Amino acid sequence: MLAISSLVSLLGAFALGLLVALLITLLIGPRGRWTTRATPEVVEALLARGASARQAGQLDEAIQHHTAALDVDEGHLGALFALAEDYQAAGQPAMVREHLRRILSRHPGEPRALTWLRDLTAAEGRWEEARGIQEQLLRRAATPEARMPEKALLAGIRYEAGKVAVAEGRTRDARRLFQEVIRDDPEFVPGYLGLGEVLQKLGKRREAVQVWAEGLQRTSALPLLRRLEQNEREAGHPGEMIQLALAALARVPDDPTLTFYLGQVYLDLSMLDEATEQFERLAALAPEIGTFHAYLGSLLERRGKLTEALVEYRQALKTRGAFDLPHRCGECGNRFPGWVDRCERCGRWNSIQPVTWALPPLAPPPPPHGGRQP
Repeated sequence: MLAISSLVSLLGAFALGLLVALLITLLIGPRGRWTTRATPEVVEALLARGASARQAGQLDEAIQHHTAALDVDEGHLGALFALAEDYQAAGQPAMVREHLRRILSRHPGEPRALTWLRDLTAAEGRWEEARGIQEQLLRRAATPEARMPEKALLAGIRYEAGKVAVAEGRTRDARRLFQEVIRDDPEFVPGYLGLGEVLQKLGKRREAVQVWAEGLQRTSALPLLRRLEQNEREAGHPGEMIQLALAALARVPDDPTLTFYLGQVYLDLSMLDEATEQFERLAALAPEIGTFHAYLGSLLERRGKLTEALVEYRQALKTRGAFDLPHRCGECGNRFPGWVDRCERCGRWNSIQPVTWALPPLAPPPPPHGGRQP
């Protein structure tokens, strides 16, 4: 009886072992990895532990937990994103990129992964790659409202890719990229400037002037007017600057920026009466900026009216950059002494505009693209 009892116990233990082995086989795939038959609670617990470790600055431990979550569920989207966050915190962009590409291989077109990968490649100056990703994001935008910011961002990325092409001597590629920019966004001032410069490099000076003039007609932008002025100076036709400025001002007669520019042109050509008229007009159009005080002071001084000039100079000293027209970003409010193609604070292109009113306190910048700054 004892022998039979021992045999039964042995068989029972063997059966239990087989049952455990069967359960493990069901939970573990043929390559020794946990399969999706594992409970979601296991994955969530590992993700929570990894998030806590990352928050505590224990990045190696966070990576271990999140890797274990992927062992449980190989394609888990949350685990892949968590590992990308871990490597981002660890300063390992190559590993971030690897996990974003793993996400996109399993979930093509996943918007958060595309946005993050675009921002990562843009931050590294890989503008051609960023352009391809942004074109995907634009195609996936479902409504006109959603397409508008994506289209604006694509213009900026194409513009940067064009600048890289110019620096590398690929002028024809640059020409194509700048043409695409202004075709899709006729208000994109840097695109006109870039295309004109490329045409000049290709020996097409007349076409370059036509591009700048077209851009000026569409936008009345001061940078294009100044570029045309530079061209006329180089050609030995400084008087043409007056006609350029008057033509621009005729389209928008009460524009303080163009009034300011025309006053500068008259002053450069020693046409003092005409310059005085424009700066006095500027004082009426935009009394809050104070820029006109410095120029009126200069004009009065040149006429020998030193007492009156001193009064204007005192007013000008109250204004930072008194001889410059202040600029600021229309997106985040960042201030600049002059025009630039992109705001260094919020990363937006074509957002820097002259200010013709008193500047309010600087507002916080808007969230960067996709939650990460390109």
